[in-house]
Parts: sequence; structure tokens; C-alpha cells
Amino acid sequence: MAQSIQQIKAYWNAQWEAALAQWSRFTRLRPPILCETRAEEEQEGLTQSFAMIRLTDQQVVIGLKQIAEKKLAPFGLEILAHEIGHHVFCPGDLTDHGKMLSRMKYALPMLEELAPMVANLYADLLINDRLQRQGGLNMVGVFKTIATPPNNPLWAFYMRTYEILWQLETGTMGLAEVPSRIEGDARLAARLVRVYGKYWLEGAGRFAALCLPYLMEEKENNKTDGGKGIRQLLRGWTDLEQAGKNGWPDGLTDFDPDEARQSIHPIYDPLLNDGVKNENTTTLHKEPIDIIGGQKKIDRFRGPKEYGDLVREMGSSASTEEITIRYYRERAQPHLIPIPSVMQRSVKEKLPEGYQRWEIGSPLEKVDWFKSVIRSPYVVPGLTTVARVESEVGGKDPEKKPIDLYIGIDCSGSMPNPAYQLSYPTLAATILARSGIRVKAQIMACLSGEPGASVQTEGFIRDEQQILKLLTGYLGTGYAYGIFRLKEVIEKRKSNTTPCHILVITDQDIFSMLDDGRNGSEKGWDVAEKAAKVAGAGATFVLHMPYGWRDKDVERMKEIGWHVYRLYDWSELIAFARDFSHKLYAKLSP
Repeated sequence: MAQSIQQIKAYWNAQWEAALAQWSRFTRLRPPILCETRAEEEQEGLTQSFAMIRLTDQQVVIGLKQIAEKKLAPFGLEILAHEIGHHVFCPGDLTDHGKMLSRMKYALPMLEELAPMVANLYADLLINDRLQRQGGLNMVGVFKTIATPPNNPLWAFYMRTYEILWQLETGTMGLAEVPSRIEGDARLAARLVRVYGKYWLEGAGRFAALCLPYLMEEKENNKTDGGKGIRQLLRGWTDLEQAGKNGWPDGLTDFDPDEARQSIHPIYDPLLNDGVKNENTTTLHKEPIDIIGGQKKIDRFRGPKEYGDLVREMGSSASTEEITIRYYRERAQPHLIPIPSVMQRSVKEKLPEGYQRWEIGSPLEKVDWFKSVIRSPYVVPGLTTVARVESEVGGKDPEKKPIDLYIGIDCSGSMPNPAYQLSYPTLAATILARSGIRVKAQIMACLSGEPGASVQTEGFIRDEQQILKLLTGYLGTGYAYGIFRLKEVIEKRKSNTTPCHILVITDQDIFSMLDDGRNGSEKGWDVAEKAAKVAGAGATFVLHMPYGWRDKDVERMKEIGWHVYRLYDWSELIAFARDFSHKLYAKLSP
């Protein structure tokens, strides 16, 4: 007798605690979202499967209508426990999910876009094996009920792996007659699950390498016979496709050099193939971690495009602009330093003098609510409300106030686009800007590629998102930073008594801009000299140019009041950004 959606919902809700207990009696997650209609499924983003997880909010989502159609209602415990396994076991969180995808992409050359699907298969394999063997759940029944045709070679290999893991007769879940190639690969995959079950991240690339030949054949077949392909076949099984939607994993800008080495085919792994000798050790260790370590670690990072591709493959719908900002913000985090403060004149202190009636139209924050309620328990704005009256007296202790910072970046055609290639000027500017914002300094940022285009913030601000949005942008016009942009800074300094440091990051083309004149009178040199004088806390040119070039011009820069920092390699900008306050601001503090 067919069950109603309400009956299925009540039964599945009753199975939730038992599903949690399959992993640990201490496991705690929010109750699942059980969608009764297709409209609710679409609202929750459940479009690729009858069940899914969201790692961003630790949520399990189930489409009950699809459950009823696929006759999966009796398997509430099995399916809920499976989805919980994604949260507590594999992948567990967004960062490990991203690392798994990254390892698999190395093992899937030219088919990197299929890494999310392969990752879903691998995670399901690990979770289902544990639930079937250790939990005693009927995962075999779930596969038999869905009854996906085993004609596809990759799916046949996948089903045969389950049969070997669970010691089932051939044909129980897949092909009745298994080709020798599929049999061999399935046995390797089963050994991989047993050996790397505890270190599943290290086994991810190896599993993807096993899947690669089947995916290559699938790609070739799609060119000729127009087959639906494995993606269409597995549409109902992809419960990890949207796991990272609207989420931002930490730590994915870092690149582990071992990722490529861990993406070998299992046939070359001595732990999975007895006929292979381990070149790293003289004896075969029992733990897989032993053959993974032992090599010198090299600090490396993903590029912004590679990072963006990885974030999108996790299900994120973020724009390129948002991803770029996030990339440089994370890359800058380890290098953040506070911009030094300078001692200002003694600050005035407020002295309370009494109260006066607060009138309607006055600033609401001026109301002293405590005094108003004491005066009358019935608050009537403008009648019973009062405001504190304060006067200012000279203080004794000086106030520390951070130096404002102007950051001018050369964004001409010779500079890389920060969204597609690592831009050291952008990264250095992000480090400096975020360091200043942390101590409440005001930042003015400018991208300039002139003759051509220029964009900048509306004066000196503390809005980190707005500043980083500008710094991670790209113009690609002209040949140098437009030194005449500093005329606007000069004007803004006239009404601002807070000291400011002017920092310009550019290359040797700046000298052509300095020699340029406007209307035949004022030259770039004149603007630069005036800016250095009115800044109040100095000015610095960071020049990317070979040592020994244009030494006379560099000396002229110093004569008009600029500090000059030369670098031969753009990567030296990171060291400059970290040492900026210690080497430069200490000299400027009174």
C-alpha cells in the first residue's frame, strides 16, 4: 500500500536520531529539511538528486516526492545516515572537500570538470562501506531499489567494487559477467577503500586515477554515438554537487606539493599492489601515511584562476569579482601587520554638565534613556525625554592615531590581471590596506594606467570591501601610474590634519610620466614634490626595475622627499609590505 508524503515524513523524522547514532551517540546536527513538494526542493536547491547536503550550514535536505517515486520510503535510516556521513566523515567540511577535488583534478587531466562527480562517487563508496559493514544497514537494498543499469563501464566497475567489499556474488549489484579489466580495477578500488579508509584524503587522487580510463572512453563515445554519458546516468546520486554553495572554505589558496604525488594510479602504490616496490622506503610500512611523508615541504600557492575554478566546482555561485577579493584577502592574512601610530596633540576630554530636554528631530543617539525613564515611566518623545549636556576640556594624555595611507597601483597594460594571474602589487596593497583598517586607519586606493584610465576610492575610507573591490580590479590601459593623480590627494590633505603616507607601486615607466608636463607648465616632478611635502608622514616609490638603471632619476626622487624601494622581482613586494611599518614608519614617528 502506497504511503502518503505525510506518512513518509513522519517515519523519516522518527529515524533521525538512529541515523545520528550510526556515527556516534554524540553526533549532533540540525534536523533534516524534508521537502514535500518540488517547489520546496527548488527553493532549497535540491535539483540534482533526491537528497543532498550543504556544508555551509550543516544541513541535510531530502526530496520526499522523489523518495516516494523511487520507492525509497523504507530506507529512511540508510539514506539519512549516509547524508550524515558526508558531514562527519567524508568530506566533513568545505576545506577538505576542496582538497579532495584538487587532488582528483591532478589525476583527471583534460577532464578536470568531472572531479566533483568522481569525488561524489568516492565519498559515497567510503560512507556506504562503513554503514553496510559496521552499521549493519541495508545499503545493498538502496542500490537494488534504484536499479541503475550496469551497462556503463564506469558504473559496472563501481558496482563490482561494492560486491567485492561486501563479499557478494558477482551480479548481485552489477554485471553477471565481469570483464577482466573491470574485475582488476574493482579489486584495486576495494583494497584502496580498506587501506586508505582512515586516510581517505590521500586515497582520493588514486581513486580518480582508476576512474580516468573509463571517463576518457566515455568522452570518446559521446563524440560518435551521442550517448547520454555517466553524468546523466548518475544524476540522482550527486548529493555533493551543491555542498559548497554560498560558502567560503579557508586554506584553499595554499597548495600542497604532495597533491600531485598522491594522485598516482593504484597499480603503482606498494600498499595496494604487492608487486610494486616502494622507492621511498626499504621496507613496506603498514600505515599509508608513512609513504606519503618524508619529503621536503615547499610552500606554494594556487593562482587566483585555479582557486576560482576550485571554489566553483564545490558548488559556489560567487562572481569572479567576489572570488578574487576572497583570494587576495586570504593570501594577505598571514602577513598582516598594524600600521604604526603617531602621537597627536593632547586630546580633549568630555565633562558632563547636566541634562536638557531632548527635542524631536535631534539625533536619537543623544537620548539618555535611563534618566528619561527615571523622570517619567511613560516616555513621551519631546516631552519627557532628556539628553546629557557635555562640555570639552583639555586632556592631559596624548591620543594615538593611525597614519592614513594612500596606495597608488600601476594598472597599465604590462601588469597582470589579478583575477587570472597572481598580481604581487595587488597582494602587497591588500596586506597594507587590511593592516591599516585593523587599526582604524583611513585608506585611499587608486588604480591608474595612463594615458588611459584611472579609478580610485572616494577619498580616505575604512570600508574594507570597497577598498579590496577596487584593488582587485583591472584596467590594462596606458603604460604607467599617472603621477597627476596625486593632485587630488594634495587637495584632500588641505582639510585633513591626520598625517598621511603616500605609497606608489609602479615600474621604470614612471619616469616618463614624471617628465611629462600639463599645459606646458607643471610637470610630474612638481606634483610628486608637492605631494611628498603635504602628506605629513612621507612618501614612497616602489619601483620594479633592474638595479643600476636611471640612478640619477632615483636620486632626484629622494631629493624631492620620496623614499625609494627598488625590487628586481615582483615577489619581493611581500617582504616590503611586511616590513613597511618597521623600516619606514619608525623613522617618521616623533
